[in-house]
Amino acid sequence: MDATDIVVGIFAGHGTAEWNTPDGHRPSAQEVQEKTARLIRPISIELKGQIRGARTSAEDAIVRGGELGCDKVTYTDDTPLTVGQRYLFFMLPLLDSEAQRSDKLLVLAAWPVGKSDVVTTRHEGDMSLADVKKGIDEGPKPAETPNPHEPWPSGPG
Repeated sequence: MDATDIVVGIFAGHGTAEWNTPDGHRPSAQEVQEKTARLIRPISIELKGQIRGARTSAEDAIVRGGELGCDKVTYTDDTPLTVGQRYLFFMLPLLDSEAQRSDKLLVLAAWPVGKSDVVTTRHEGDMSLADVKKGIDEGPKPAETPNPHEPWPSGPG
């Protein structure tokens, strides 16, 4: 319900990691502790369909973590993305390290979409893409503005 943008697309790869600080600088240890300075990576999504949000949302998608210089961050609860696999991507606007909304969209969850449009969901098991779309359309909608105190939500979109 938090996802402002939901698209179906094929994962085409990761871009170069960067810091989510407004100017991209590497944060100090204090900034990492006191703010939400984190490594992020842009991803490439070949758009195949849109369920919610702008058609251009797949162009600005990012995931948490990455490796930049001597810094490396991974999140074990994120869905590992496989190049060439089709997914249902749940995204919302990313807040930078100063809790300001950016143009980038954070991938909250990515559910694999297999043959015959079968989606592997986190809690309900396998469902048809049509049933997932119907559930999204009939379900709760995201709040107008993301909560600035929760820039790294976890769980399904």
